[in-house]
Amino acid sequence: QGTKHLPPVYPIVLYHGRRRWQVKRNLRALVAIHEQSPLLQFVPEFEYYLVDLTELHEDDLQGAPYLRAGLLTLKLIFDRELARRLPEIFKAIKSGPTRPLLEHLKTVSKYLSKVKNAVEPEQLKQAVQEVFSDQGEKFMAEFFQEWINQGREQGLQQGLRQGIQQGLAQGVALGEIKGLASLTLSLLQHRLGRISKVVKEQVKGLSAKQLEELGIAVLDFNSRADLDDWLRTHTHIN
Repeated sequence: QGTKHLPPVYPIVLYHGRRRWQVKRNLRALVAIHEQSPLLQFVPEFEYYLVDLTELHEDDLQGAPYLRAGLLTLKLIFDRELARRLPEIFKAIKSGPTRPLLEHLKTVSKYLSKVKNAVEPEQLKQAVQEVFSDQGEKFMAEFFQEWINQGREQGLQQGLRQGIQQGLAQGVALGEIKGLASLTLSLLQHRLGRISKVVKEQVKGLSAKQLEELGIAVLDFNSRADLDDWLRTHTHIN
């Protein structure tokens, strides 16, 4: 506000994939438009700066300790030597300022746990405890519990969706509807705590389609009020 010019924009692409980067550097070259098109004059034309971690040597990864640790993690994420190099990554984190140290350690650890087949949980645990011998065990205990809880939640959600969808695809008989109602009630109690008898009867009276919708919706419920709102919106129950 109050200035006559816009600030410069420096476009950067950070890449660390398995294949070589072969995308053109000029933005206009990436837009599907004919050279004679009247719209061509409105398409921005500029080049982006490519940081291809797969082509950079590790000695070129400069900067603050946390930055080096993050870039090295990205560079090695698909490397078979990643597990062996974990202590090196964590030592870079440890060399940084003390105050945000655990936050950066948690960020890198969470990323490693998200990438499929990157490292085994035990490998991650051993590397953290090796470098952070004074507080690594406590950190990993808390981190693994969070990891386990998240896995349970994701598994429960995925299992519920698959179970309900498969049941409906095969045709739901009366006994199967009862099973779906029981499964939905179990998830409700897991998510919201104890469910009143009135609500249980309301859920048992739902159709197969309504049970499917409720089973999916409950995964996003945060309170009993969410359930009450859903019942009012999707059924004739007051």
